[in-house]
Amino acid sequence: MKIAWVLIVFGMMGMACNGNIDAGACQAGQTCLASAQELATTTCTFSLSPAEGDLQTDFHWNSSSNANTCTWTWNGTDMGVTACSQSFDFLGSVAGIGQHSVILHALDGPGGSAQCSAQVSIVKELLTSCSLSFAPAAGSADTTFRWQSASNGSSCSWVWNGRNMGATSCSQGFDFLGSGAGLGEHSVTLKVLAGPGGPTECSAQVSIGNHQCHFDAQASCVRDDHFLPLVTHWQDGAFQYLGTDKPSIYAPEPFPEPADYRPGEIYSVYSVKTPDYQSSVGDRYALSQYSPEKSLAVFEDNCRASGTQVRLLPPMPWHDSDAVIEKPNSGICQVQIVHASLIDGSLVTVLLPPNWTERAPAGSYPIAFNSFYDINASLMEVHDDLLIDLVARSGHDGRQGVIGVLTNGSGALASRSMDERFYAQSAQAIAWVADTFHGNRHKIVTFGGSRGGWTSLALASNPYGYDYRVALAIAVVPPTKVGNHAELTGPTYPALLSAITTDTGLADAWMTGWTYPASLNRPYLSGLPGWLSYLYVLTGSSDLQEVNQNRSLISADFIAGLKAAGTQVYLEAGSHDHICPYHLQVEYGLRLIEAGIPLQAHVQLRAGHNSRTGDSGLGPTLRKAVDLLVAPGTQPSDPGPQLIEPGIHYWTVDRQSGDYTEIFPAQFPFTFEGPYQMAAGQTVPLVFTGPVDTQFTLSFVKDGQVIYALSDRISPTAYTVLWHTQPPGFTGGPYYYRLQIQKPGESLRTIPDTNTPSGTPAELWILDAEPLVSGDRALEIFSGPRAPALGGTNWGLSEF
Repeated sequence: MKIAWVLIVFGMMGMACNGNIDAGACQAGQTCLASAQELATTTCTFSLSPAEGDLQTDFHWNSSSNANTCTWTWNGTDMGVTACSQSFDFLGSVAGIGQHSVILHALDGPGGSAQCSAQVSIVKELLTSCSLSFAPAAGSADTTFRWQSASNGSSCSWVWNGRNMGATSCSQGFDFLGSGAGLGEHSVTLKVLAGPGGPTECSAQVSIGNHQCHFDAQASCVRDDHFLPLVTHWQDGAFQYLGTDKPSIYAPEPFPEPADYRPGEIYSVYSVKTPDYQSSVGDRYALSQYSPEKSLAVFEDNCRASGTQVRLLPPMPWHDSDAVIEKPNSGICQVQIVHASLIDGSLVTVLLPPNWTERAPAGSYPIAFNSFYDINASLMEVHDDLLIDLVARSGHDGRQGVIGVLTNGSGALASRSMDERFYAQSAQAIAWVADTFHGNRHKIVTFGGSRGGWTSLALASNPYGYDYRVALAIAVVPPTKVGNHAELTGPTYPALLSAITTDTGLADAWMTGWTYPASLNRPYLSGLPGWLSYLYVLTGSSDLQEVNQNRSLISADFIAGLKAAGTQVYLEAGSHDHICPYHLQVEYGLRLIEAGIPLQAHVQLRAGHNSRTGDSGLGPTLRKAVDLLVAPGTQPSDPGPQLIEPGIHYWTVDRQSGDYTEIFPAQFPFTFEGPYQMAAGQTVPLVFTGPVDTQFTLSFVKDGQVIYALSDRISPTAYTVLWHTQPPGFTGGPYYYRLQIQKPGESLRTIPDTNTPSGTPAELWILDAEPLVSGDRALEIFSGPRAPALGGTNWGLSEF
């Protein structure tokens, strides 16, 4: 190598007087050791500077040793003898491009051998480096920010919001308060004026929000810049983006007079379409229309409650190529609602917290996600006093804030979000919120009741492996085991009679003996009984076991998804629920416990399709979770905190007031669910839930005499279902249920016959024949007496 010859030449110069010479015998021009102690140590120092440069850089070699003989190694190759002490310069082009390692070997010094080394990096062209960042990228006037800059330049200046601020250090780190910089969006540029590769620059942004963003009782709540009227995306009888008409979806006479009823005829509920799998009513448009006056009242009421202004914005396009009507503002003290954006057929509403900024780093904002029915109704009525207020308060007092998300779950009606399309649309909505609004796709709280409970748990289970993670799933009275759920359609769960009509779109689909009409030209549905048609329209399969195993919350893959994500679950179940069977919720909860998934469960006796905790059962738990996720100092990458208090609690409810009382000590209560009315010829499920191996006898009593009795015990699933057909000898009119139970280790006892949802005796009425009515009317006929404080219940008995 060229450098080898250079070093050999230089090695012949500057020879020192080394060796075993007495200190007093030194002669002029010689370098002599000062003492015997120094003679006993072999020294070796070596450096190459600078440590990095390019082909034109002038590097300096400096070595020193008291040895007589030295050799050197270049990148592992022995280069022979060289001077032990020398100093000279060489160009980078002599050594060549690359990382070079040089070792100086001192072979025969006074203390034996020694060695020292140095490294040098040579590039084709040395660049000028520049980096600048602020941490955090967004905060309030009270936030402490960190400036961090680094450059290999020798002269730098800086620019603040376009203004030249003069010279500054090229590499530095220091802290400053947001109040020192002022409110607003700030842009800073570091200009490197002189560096090894010439001048360069780098930039960063910091957002400093209003430090007064807190509850403001004096907030001005009246605004005139809302995007009203509320869009429906429906106009002149068809889908139209930004339309505001109210869709007319119902057929005027879905069911004929009984005398005119003809089995096999098509009695459509809807005028727009007959639902099918992944083809629901309201999948691209909202069904509910609200006047500007109603909308303004909702926003003003929420503003007064949260002390924070609320503003409604138009939809934003899913694709960048589409036109943007208006973008949300950064760093303002408002809840900004981007309403009814269209994402692959699903409607999505995004609620941005106070001080939200478009310049926040990716993943800055946790997400509170709910998927329910109509998007306008969810915003205006179902979740207005929960979600708007929650989002507002989450951004108060310097906290980062949470983004609220509402969707219509792949269709407002005739869908329960059990199709594959729902998962794909939801994943796209989450990705859009993450990319557009800096939501954290791995720090999500899902929540909801009924169908919303299903979507909460289904999204958390993430059976198709999309890129998001749910930290907490909050679910109140959800359906859990869909195959068996559909099979239970009948008078024991009377609201299912209405649901089957709604979801198939056919008014008489609930009736015994009904089959799907061939004239609708759907061979995969033709001839199926009502409940199997219902199952197919929901899930895409009419195989009960396949749906249980692969498409239900209780499916092994769904539960494994919760486990893998580390999701925590909050679950409320009400016995005597008229549409989402309680015993299937119990089975699901036990599966979660068995899988080791953190679960906080609340069982509410005779509460039906209701919740103990208000706000549709969501408020307290959801608020606590959001408070923990947006606590000051929480970083986007932090693991989720403990958001629930694992354990199972049992409650009774006062029928008159609706107040709940917890059962102490906690114990699994026994319940029976059966029809209040049934028709001759119907087969109905009688459902018993309680501790495994509890023995029970259910008697049918008329005029004080037992006419018929059934006895069994609770199976290992914690419930037993007995299918019952009116036995011979039963006549029309009232009977009474009598229930006796014997729990393991306890004596036989009789449950009081007034332990029903309404408190009236446990009657059973036998009708002469099944009425010729629509499913909605059948719900009214077959429902039992209800407690004054609680609707949504079926019939039966329970302990306590």
